[in-house]
Amino acid sequence: MTYIFHPMGPGNIVGVATPEWDAEFGIIAGEDHGAAALSGVFRYGLRSLKCNEVPQRLIANETRKKWYDSFLITGSLSVVREPVKDIIEGLDPGVHQFFPLTIETKRGKMIEGPWFAMNVTARQDSVVMEQSSVNVNKRFPDELCSFFHDGEDRVTVDAGRQSGLHLWREQRFRGSLLGSDALMAELKAQKLRFFPRAFRALDLLVEAD
Repeated sequence: MTYIFHPMGPGNIVGVATPEWDAEFGIIAGEDHGAAALSGVFRYGLRSLKCNEVPQRLIANETRKKWYDSFLITGSLSVVREPVKDIIEGLDPGVHQFFPLTIETKRGKMIEGPWFAMNVTARQDSVVMEQSSVNVNKRFPDELCSFFHDGEDRVTVDAGRQSGLHLWREQRFRGSLLGSDALMAELKAQKLRFFPRAFRALDLLVEAD
């Protein structure tokens, strides 16, 4: 089975300050290595990242009683706790990028981790469009589609078009993040919260029986 995560969903975004990173990259739209351009890379997994392009120190805007094991920060960078990273690397060894970072409060208290920035660039094209309730950009139907819509969460995937990855982005769905049942099972077994809002896609082979 395939699970579709909602990284941009409620509760999944944490506001932070990144003073050192801001000082180096600035908020300069249009530059390949400016903050605006890198935010697009973070959100969409457009390419591999270099270590110096990723913030290493995050200062949380607010304190929390409970920190999820994965979330997005300001600028759309994915952050995961070490147990999540270990599961993903165990299933997809050497496929995804992870960069160590620290998270602290405004008073300088470290928030228990360890934490890592995650970059997922792996892509597959396995969604069966004609059997899915998805939004399609009529001008760019092959690259600008969305799982978010006003109706039923119904997405069908063709397992025969999947390459064995356990975490990936769908080729036609910018900003998407999908995972395998094996990934979800490992996360549940360790009681880890990975982008809590998720729904299960239908399998084309099961539906055809």
